[in-house]
Amino acid sequence: MKGEYNGVCNLTACTSGKPATWYNHGSQAYYCRSCAMRLNNDPFNKRDAERLFGHDLCTEKIVIEYRANLEMDIDTPIFEKSKSKYHK
Repeated sequence: MKGEYNGVCNLTACTSGKPATWYNHGSQAYYCRSCAMRLNNDPFNKRDAERLFGHDLCTEKIVIEYRANLEMDIDTPIFEKSKSKYHK
């Protein structure tokens, strides 16, 4: 769906065909990378986003990988635990 994560870019004029993985904090919709960079590089958007959000207008959504093994619980992100329960 248009403007949803991994869907079609929310910018009507977009022709990239790339998945929308960049979240626009103003419109609360997703954009492809090239459209997000264009929005982020606009001088007005840059100033306004920094003032309102403290960062770029569009930020990439990072999907955290989960895995189950002897060292981690199934719901623990892989970056949270670096030692197994057997290391003290």
